[in-house]
Amino acid sequence: MSRAAIRIYEAACGRAGIGSSDADALRRAAITLPRWYKNECGCSNDYANWAIERDESTGLPYLVTHPHQTGAKSRRRRIPDREKGARLRIAMIAARIGAVATIQCDPRGWPLALELAGGLRIEVPPYPLQGTR
Repeated sequence: MSRAAIRIYEAACGRAGIGSSDADALRRAAITLPRWYKNECGCSNDYANWAIERDESTGLPYLVTHPHQTGAKSRRRRIPDREKGARLRIAMIAARIGAVATIQCDPRGWPLALELAGGLRIEVPPYPLQGTR
């Protein structure tokens, strides 16, 4: 399904006059956002659980890890803010092409859609390009 979805997306971008570099940048942002939102919800394995949390006073993101071992201390380390970068790229491209971007913060489904003039809607697939060209 991902190959077909990417081909449909690329064709829709071409018909809408969106350049291939902008289309690729939007798709890369659409890959980044669900991964970020999934980690905000939290993940775990047999040894620990972890989640991305933002500091309430500074807004900086941290990866907080809680080991399952009795007496083990939780760890908190600063991580790059990939959500902020992806949202900034989306906003810049949407402004340049005259579109309105809709971002879905749920990690399931397609994270990004563009509303263009004339009622054209393009959903950006969150799939990598491996083996599609």
